[in-house]
Amino acid sequence: MRIKSILGILVLDNQAKEIGKVVDVEFDENTGKFTKIIVSLKKNLISNDEIEVDFDDVNTFGDYILLKISVAEKVENAEIEE
Repeated sequence: MRIKSILGILVLDNQAKEIGKVVDVEFDENTGKFTKIIVSLKKNLISNDEIEVDFDDVNTFGDYILLKISVAEKVENAEIEE
C-alpha cells in the first residue's frame, strides 16, 4: 500500500463519528511499519487542528479508518502527557 492511498481517508472514532481525514503518516524506518497517523480534525470539534493516533489504535482500515478509541479519550491522554 502506498502512503498516497492513505492520505485523505476519512477517520471515524469508536462511536463511528467522523473526526477528520488523514493528512500524514509516520513509520519506523527500520521495519517499514506504520507507527502513527496524523488526523486533521473536522472544524469546531476540539481546539487542536491535528492529532496523532498510534497505529495500534486503528481497528479497521479500508475505505475509511475506524479507530478503537474516541477522540475525547485521545485528547485527554494528550493533555495528561503535557
